[in-house]
Parts: sequence; C-alpha cells; structure tokens
Amino acid sequence: MPLATSKPKPDRRRIDLTDDALARQWVKRLGHPRADIEAAIAKVGDNCETVRKELGVKGDVCSAPPVKTTA
Repeated sequence: MPLATSKPKPDRRRIDLTDDALARQWVKRLGHPRADIEAAIAKVGDNCETVRKELGVKGDVCSAPPVKTTA
C-alpha cells in the first residue's frame, strides 16, 4: 500500500518571486519594483518581515501573503 503524500504547503512568511503572478502581487503589496525586492532578498533573505524592514515598508503587509491563483 503506497503512503499517502501531500504537497508541502509553502511557507507563507517567505517571499517567492519564482512565479510571475506571485511576483506581481508582492510588488503591489510592498510598493517597490521587483528588482528592489530581489536585491533586498539577496541582502537579508526571503523572510517577509526582514524584507519589509529592509525596504522601509510600513504596515503589516506580511500578515496574509499573496496566494497563487489558477486562471
């Protein structure tokens, strides 16, 4: 009997720019161009809170991260 496996859920505290739709949502949410977000990720990692602080974004933009939609 095969083991039941499920897809691991993405870590919702991490910024993922590998998908264009998610990247557009993060750009809109953080209010910075993708290149700025990528530079911040390269500097401090992909944790939303550290990227937000690095970019100087105020507010709780990390509480409900963007979700990939299928359309």
